[in-house]
Amino acid sequence: MILSTLKLVGAPGSYGFLVLCSAFGFFLIHVWPRRPILGRAWLFAVISAYLVLATPLAAHHIADALTQYRPVPELTSLPTADVVITLGGDNVRGRASETLRAHTAWPSARLILFGDDWLQGQLLEGGIPASQITHDPRPPNTLEQMVAVRDYLRAHPHEVTAVVASRLQMPRIAAIADTMRLRITLLPSPADVEPPRAGAGRWLPRYTALRISRDAIYEHAALIYYRWKGFTQGG
Repeated sequence: MILSTLKLVGAPGSYGFLVLCSAFGFFLIHVWPRRPILGRAWLFAVISAYLVLATPLAAHHIADALTQYRPVPELTSLPTADVVITLGGDNVRGRASETLRAHTAWPSARLILFGDDWLQGQLLEGGIPASQITHDPRPPNTLEQMVAVRDYLRAHPHEVTAVVASRLQMPRIAAIADTMRLRITLLPSPADVEPPRAGAGRWLPRYTALRISRDAIYEHAALIYYRWKGFTQGG
């Protein structure tokens, strides 16, 4: 219920959450209980919070408190994968680029894709033969995707399997994998656009940083929810 609501409305940093908060402020000002000063203060706080969340400095701070996962510099330093499983989700362009990088490192590895047609199209355009791709768009969420990964590993216990997911989602993937006792190689993919970490640019609000703040806040909530529901352990 909690994650469903966040997905429907959006986490703080999303347009949906901004619209909801703004509507509440205008309601206070113009409808009931008609508290114009409180309503204007609320709107000012919401706008200020969004400006802060849109700065690369804040975005990286929120994301770094969530995860230290980064794309692996040299994939050839990892065990050669027999199959690469790419999970659909946030920062889909980053997931596509990491999958193409995995294909370059292990050109004979098969690819299983849990994602939409756009992601599959990007991989085909990137040079991965259609005969190497198995596309399954059905798993509706992260947990169901990892159940599908578990089922695949049970059927192919001797294959070296690598899993591609966003660096922001990867802590949840790792926690589920640990709980399921899955032996997989984790391939964190970058954000679609990584905001600057140094220089004056890290203080300037930008939409790409707001997206990272939004996705990281969602993953913070998802980790807490998964532990509460018993989908993951510890942490």
